[in-house]
Amino acid sequence: MTVLRELLAWLQHESITVAGYPLPWIEVVGNLFGFASAILGMRRKVWAWPIGIVGSDAALRRLRRCGLGR
Repeated sequence: MTVLRELLAWLQHESITVAGYPLPWIEVVGNLFGFASAILGMRRKVWAWPIGIVGSDAALRRLRRCGLGR
């Protein structure tokens, strides 16, 4: 459980620079999972649901860190 917490902390605090602005890794990961969920949903695959939930969780974590999800 500690490894998972450390990974999530790293994803939330580390960022890459895109067009001069910092973009947190949690946002990149969340968007990739959301995109994968949409593709799988179009193909009517059952894996679209759990992958979409992971992507939504990443987005909610990002919003809560910014103070928007209280």
